[in-house]
Amino acid sequence: MEVKKGQAIIIIFMIILLMIVSLLLPLILLQSVTKSFQIESGSSSSVVLAEKELQIEEVNNGDPLIKVYQNSQGIDYIKFEYIHGITPLDIEYIFYYDYDKAEWLLAYPGSYIVSGNTTLYLYTPPYYNGIIEIITSLGNAFYLPVQSSIGLTTCANIYNITQVQTITPILILPNGTSITLQEGTLIITPEPNSLPKIATGNVNIPAGSTIILTNGNEVSVPKGAILELGNSILIQKCIESGYFPISSFLTGYQSDNDNIGTIPLEERNPQLQTQTLVQWFIASGNIYPIKIISNSPSTKTSTPQANVAYYSDYAPTGGYMLWSGDAGLIIGGGFCVNNNNKPSQSPSPLNPSSSQYYLAFTVQLYNGTWVTIVDPNPLPQIGNENGQPSSALTLAVGTYDAQTGTIALYINGTLVSEVKLKPNLMLNASATSFMDVGSVYNGSGNNILLGNNILLKSLPGFSGDISDVGNKEYSFNGTLGPSFIYNISLTSAQIKALYQGQIPSPNNIVVLWSQNTAEEVYLNTKTGSTEPAYYTTMPPSNPSSVLSSEAVEVYNLVDLSNLNGFWGWAGAIPTAFAPFSDIVIWGGPSPVLFNPTLIQGKNINITFESQGLLIPKEPGNYIFSVNFTDNVPIVENNQAPNGYANEWVVIYINGQKVFEGKYIDNQLNVLYSNVYYFQQRNMPEFSYDLTKAVNLTVIFTFNLDVKNENNQGVPAIYFNLMWMPPGSQWFQYIPITSLQPFYIIE
Repeated sequence: MEVKKGQAIIIIFMIILLMIVSLLLPLILLQSVTKSFQIESGSSSSVVLAEKELQIEEVNNGDPLIKVYQNSQGIDYIKFEYIHGITPLDIEYIFYYDYDKAEWLLAYPGSYIVSGNTTLYLYTPPYYNGIIEIITSLGNAFYLPVQSSIGLTTCANIYNITQVQTITPILILPNGTSITLQEGTLIITPEPNSLPKIATGNVNIPAGSTIILTNGNEVSVPKGAILELGNSILIQKCIESGYFPISSFLTGYQSDNDNIGTIPLEERNPQLQTQTLVQWFIASGNIYPIKIISNSPSTKTSTPQANVAYYSDYAPTGGYMLWSGDAGLIIGGGFCVNNNNKPSQSPSPLNPSSSQYYLAFTVQLYNGTWVTIVDPNPLPQIGNENGQPSSALTLAVGTYDAQTGTIALYINGTLVSEVKLKPNLMLNASATSFMDVGSVYNGSGNNILLGNNILLKSLPGFSGDISDVGNKEYSFNGTLGPSFIYNISLTSAQIKALYQGQIPSPNNIVVLWSQNTAEEVYLNTKTGSTEPAYYTTMPPSNPSSVLSSEAVEVYNLVDLSNLNGFWGWAGAIPTAFAPFSDIVIWGGPSPVLFNPTLIQGKNINITFESQGLLIPKEPGNYIFSVNFTDNVPIVENNQAPNGYANEWVVIYINGQKVFEGKYIDNQLNVLYSNVYYFQQRNMPEFSYDLTKAVNLTVIFTFNLDVKNENNQGVPAIYFNLMWMPPGSQWFQYIPITSLQPFYIIE
């Protein structure tokens, strides 16, 4: 009897052991393939090693060519396409990297054998745009970025070491010297795309590269070097949803309460209910505090709180960065709440020159009530911009979903405040308020004057075609990057994708003011039509029919015929050249940043290569204009304050060179145009018959080794490609809807 009991215990123990092993084995296997990013190459079998190396060579040669894309619904998919011949690829695992959890997670539920041209949809979160890891049955690991669904892929010859974990990267020079590298180290190669967009393991650094250490020191490798990444990753700096221009401009709104606004002769604002506002900014100097006259008895503190709705009968004061007509992103040099819904006659408790900035998002409901949410964590002043204390470059996003009544505020892709109001709560949707950036009020309209304070029950906006300045209580001070307005409420994943350089849901964008697409025009005050100033050498014969010879139009890159803005004029002129401590290269929804002292005065070339599909508006012959300088000569007398960088460009269409030129020491030289007439006359133009989408490649190079004795600051960087469609009389900006990555499917 005791023997049987002992046998039973042993049997039960074995069953439990088998269950534990069956549960842990998948986790052990998963850990074994994900704990190292390196391509495994150590094998006791020379045959297996040869097969692994052959597989790497075949994939590198395009058999199969592996690309990861994202469609307009935010779904990621892998496209396998064989170029030369079919060799089956046995995939064991596909992972994506969760940046919040700092770990790799499964992106596909099982193994898969690729035996032909295949599209494989992934189980990544919606609008995920990070890194995809593919591990084959031979133990090879391939790392791929997610491509966007709109715009060009624009990548620089700048690579960044990131995700440094247990093994520190080492640079080994040809003489045997080794240098330990830290996270954030930059590698600048002589040519673009000379390294993979994402590299792991051991990487051969090309001869002539420059290594920029985190302390600012540089290491030249004229004979090349070997980079041992350990378990770190080397990532190329790219803008995944690129468009033109590519430039270092932020538009400045300094001291005189500048603005860009729509005009009365056109649609004044998009009249949205559900919407998302997106704005890059640097706040600087004195900005009026965010002041809320609360009508909610439950709001009893002037300390800003997250996830709290502040109700008011009056519009909040502060620096309005972006105003859609019934919603606005605001920044203020301080924050306070008056709780009795009666404006106080006592002086404001806040100093407008506060050393901290608070960010808020506000909407006006259908009944006139204002609802505002605030980030309780202020943005500190960390540097100087245009000689004034300033914040860091920051992305602000405000969303409102009318169906659910949810209002939310994000900073740099992170949710900082969210409140759920009543469902189906409609906004004011005023058709008369002007859409604006920089300022929303110039002193007209019904208001209540309280000492030195002006409070408004509605915001009329600020037309862009009048010679006036904004009121200090409602005006921003600093510089602004791209402005987006969506007709949907973006999800947190979509907002994070925006921050990382992609444009999610492009079909839902109603306004994209790139801020560096300004152009001098003549504005007809009777019809609202405009004509580029370069096209008309003299003002029209009847001066009363135009605003002035100095009007400046900012084009909406999703629809050049609707909701364009104009620079406010007279004493309130924004400037297209705002100096700052970092070089900020725009050319998409997020910038590429680096310290100008690393390359200023040095013969180090920075190259951006843009690739994708160019889609014609209609079939026919297009003439293209290549611009090395900004289109607003009236503001800076055709010259940036510190001059322009030395610039070179080569343009290919369907693999054929169509243009090559350079702009050195502020002198233009057209080296080649496919139209000899243009080349002979040193005109930076070319032409092409566009009957369908074509492959476009633009290689733009600059350096800051500019010969200019009077140049004390960083030279401006600018490149733009414009086109003249069939039947047009002048060049136009290329809308982002005509630019698309390769191989996009829906």
